[in-house]
Amino acid sequence: MLLNEAILDNYNLEVIGIIKVSSKVYRIKTKDNKYYCLKHRENNDESIFAHLSILNINSFSLPLKNNFGKYITNINNEYYYLLNWYEEENILAKEMRLNFFIEELINLHSVSMYENKINKGYFDDIFLKLEQIIIEEENDINHSLDRVEKLEYKSPSEWLFLLNNQRFKEAINNARNHLLKFRKSIEDLEVIRVSINYLNFDFTNILVKDKKIIGIDNMKICPIIYEIKELFDKSYHLSIDILMYLKTYFNKIKLLEYEKEWLLTLVSIPFINYEPKEEIDEIIDLTKTIYHLNRGKELEKILEEYK
Repeated sequence: MLLNEAILDNYNLEVIGIIKVSSKVYRIKTKDNKYYCLKHRENNDESIFAHLSILNINSFSLPLKNNFGKYITNINNEYYYLLNWYEEENILAKEMRLNFFIEELINLHSVSMYENKINKGYFDDIFLKLEQIIIEEENDINHSLDRVEKLEYKSPSEWLFLLNNQRFKEAINNARNHLLKFRKSIEDLEVIRVSINYLNFDFTNILVKDKKIIGIDNMKICPIIYEIKELFDKSYHLSIDILMYLKTYFNKIKLLEYEKEWLLTLVSIPFINYEPKEEIDEIIDLTKTIYHLNRGKELEKILEEYK
């Protein structure tokens, strides 16, 4: 079945034009001069859309329901959903977008948050995984240090690594200390806080003029730590002072003790990319790692204020 026929059958929309934007996105123009976005989806699980709809949060752009009351439509044995098309805003300052996004994120988390009962092995798995990551990063750092110290000639990036080696070791110790505090804080926990998490931060997804946030493909119900960590990681790649906005978040949603230690464990681990690359890229990657660790220490100080 052709796409225009499928859209007519499933949404009663007469299509007069289809533009393939990417392998998963189509721009649809209809007879009444309205534009829609048809997106391919890997599965037909629409539970997160239904959950979001019940909460009546209008800022996150939900798919349109088809004629059968479903958000996801089967077209030629593939899954799609239809959204209103919004033009990207190229003028608005990042600060305006971030202010809007953080406020809507706070609302999303607050309204959708609930306690979920966990089994005894839930946190054991998380602890062991974090412990293994710390051990692996520590081993990689020590191995690289041994290699660099033996070199008669050291490149600028190798000198940068050598000069910051103590900083990396301190970060490993800090991550391990927070991990131990995390383990202590979860000893008697039987429930965990979860909420709907957006997990797709991108400036192009934040439309202040229309008061909409698009790109809800990655949404899932999980601990809010995953959302904060995703924001924190993306911020230093995008040159954003995310800590100021996280303060706004923490003023409205206070992290519990185990959530603080969980988050601080994650941001304290010095993830270093050892893949061979051009010298300038080696320096850039190491600089980003150092900056990331410095911001982690600042986050630690901020969370101290919210005890």
